[in-house]
Amino acid sequence: MALGCVTGCVLGLPLNKMMFQFLIAGKWGTTWQLPVASLLLIVMLCSGSAALAIRRPIKRIGQLSIVDTIKLQQ
Repeated sequence: MALGCVTGCVLGLPLNKMMFQFLIAGKWGTTWQLPVASLLLIVMLCSGSAALAIRRPIKRIGQLSIVDTIKLQQ
């Protein structure tokens, strides 16, 4: 999940800046700023969805006996 967030930032921020400069800054003269609030929201949503996605499998594995857990790993 962390690698996806870093990759998204590395690829997405330059694209965001380029599109902003092309579509908005050229016409209205506003400057691009790092979208910190948007980045934090996206990272929080990704973290939350990842946590919800692994909740049920972890709960199910925790209810298995140690023998069944080892059998699943083989």
